[in-house]
Amino acid sequence: MNSSKIIFLTILLLSGSICSAQKLTELEYATFTTGEMKSAGFIDERSYGIIGDLATNKFLGTGFVVTKSDLIITADHVVDNYTKIVYIPGGSSEKIPLEIIKRFPEYDLAVLRSSKKITDKPLKIAKYKKVKVKDPLMYVAYDLKRKEFIKACSIIKIIGKAYYNFSPFVFDCFTFPGQAKGGYSGSPVFNTKCEVIGIIQSYSISKNPNTDSEKIVVSGVSLEPIYKQIK
Repeated sequence: MNSSKIIFLTILLLSGSICSAQKLTELEYATFTTGEMKSAGFIDERSYGIIGDLATNKFLGTGFVVTKSDLIITADHVVDNYTKIVYIPGGSSEKIPLEIIKRFPEYDLAVLRSSKKITDKPLKIAKYKKVKVKDPLMYVAYDLKRKEFIKACSIIKIIGKAYYNFSPFVFDCFTFPGQAKGGYSGSPVFNTKCEVIGIIQSYSISKNPNTDSEKIVVSGVSLEPIYKQIK
């Protein structure tokens, strides 16, 4: 995950007013993480995993399983220029070979297929048009430095339109205050029903010169442009 990528992600249109980042209370965090997540109960640990490359022996980012239990979605820049891509399911050391089915560099999305069925509980894709500003969310990402998966909650700050890497193609995106570490790119972002509303693509960091504190804004990309490929 590269912070410089944010210069290629430009908000063009905003739905509703831009709201300031809201801090979820402990109760709201608990309701989402232990209530909604636990009651939904279909997020299998194997449905999200590490995207790696055998040729370079590198961990590249995060991906997740959708639809037919053998399709993987991640960010396109995660798999760019790599040839022996594998998927390592959460909670496992198994390295499952992946084949790139279709790349969408204009949206920074990629669809891959595994050499075997990964899980009986692939993740479900939400209808993006129902996503709203101030909606709570959760994301699951692999932290390359800590070498473990993290789960964190936030709230949608902006919903808008964007383009990536000077592409003429405009797509749906959203932003939220959160963490940003190496390995987060391609991570699934969930609504309170545990449905995927998009993936983490990039982030920006602003620093307060008076307090020396940092503010991180994470950008997510809708899966709408590739929905036909994965349904």
